[in-house]
Amino acid sequence: MKKLMQIMMLNCEQATFLVTKEMSGTITFSEKIKMQFHLLVCKYCRLFKKQSTFLSENINHQHQHSDKCLPDCKLEDSRKARMQEILQAELKKGSEEN
Repeated sequence: MKKLMQIMMLNCEQATFLVTKEMSGTITFSEKIKMQFHLLVCKYCRLFKKQSTFLSENINHQHQHSDKCLPDCKLEDSRKARMQEILQAELKKGSEEN
């Protein structure tokens, strides 16, 4: 059992790498299992995954609407403020769980 745990357990650096890799769609089944196992026990990596997903979705949304922008298009101030509010709330929630 101990050997299985050593094989399955990732450190946070490895887990966050796999979170990023999953977002690009190139994660293997065994990597996904290891990542999910780590996420079950690590609230910091769960928070990293949540924040990364949020950022990715917002960037994709901005990119989808970039044809409406001029070449010097920037993220709207209201969207920046909303992203900042959500990230601050998540950081506060994460620090309160400690």
